Amino acid sequence: MATTQDQVSENPQTEPTQPTSPQPAADPPQNKPSSGKKVLKITGIVVAVLVVLFVLIGIFAPASVPKYSTSDLVTETKDNISFSRPSQWKDVSGSDTLKNSFGMNVNDSLIFGDKITKDKNGKDDIANAGVIFGKASEGKPADVALLKDPAVRTQFEKTMDSSLQKDSFKSSECQSIDHFSKNYNYDLNNFPVSVALNINCHLSAAEQKKQKAQSIEIRMAIIVAKNGNTYAYVLFANDKSWAKNEPVYLQMLKDLKAQP
Repeated sequence: MATTQDQVSENPQTEPTQPTSPQPAADPPQNKPSSGKKVLKITGIVVAVLVVLFVLIGIFAPASVPKYSTSDLVTETKDNISFSRPSQWKDVSGSDTLKNSFGMNVNDSLIFGDKITKDKNGKDDIANAGVIFGKASEGKPADVALLKDPAVRTQFEKTMDSSLQKDSFKSSECQSIDHFSKNYNYDLNNFPVSVALNINCHLSAAEQKKQKAQSIEIRMAIIVAKNGNTYAYVLFANDKSWAKNEPVYLQMLKDLKAQP
């Protein structure tokens, strides 16, 4: 998960250092179908979260870009998992429009945004930057135990790599992907398993004109908690907001933690 500065791109204009994954282990035994099911289950969750990004691209409306300080950050906690966000951001967790658009569980997600605007149909939009956190699926501790096996971890990473490739994030709005990286973490910040993604979406000419921005920075973490539940965390900001507030956003990534 992107929670330390060496796991995120500190400068979106520079290629990030590629993270080091655990050393490969032997292929998993064929007599462990339950392990394979867990890998496929998590893969399905990650692929489903891609839909969040495709919907997310294009929600921005032209607006002035606020500047924040790390002293502005306040802590939010849900299901024994905490993260931070600027105190100035609006809590729009009650907006069914945004919850449904982001593909999250309507009754179990938190959404905060810097400015809330309305689209031409009167529906809520986020202006420049926001954060989403929610439970993606139910699980059990036994699922976590499976991923302690090095062989299962290797198969898990292979499956993730085949599903989460750079071009997977391209769309008509997101013309190209720059500074893409993917990182696997085990037993970090009290999360048994996490997958961190750094993405810079370079907008199409039409979207640049509409949004008055050239690109969007996205940081995503897919987290398996100790209870086996899987959560999705997405921090996003257009290039102007990221340039003004990069230290704050990097601190937000560090603040994503599970309680001991």
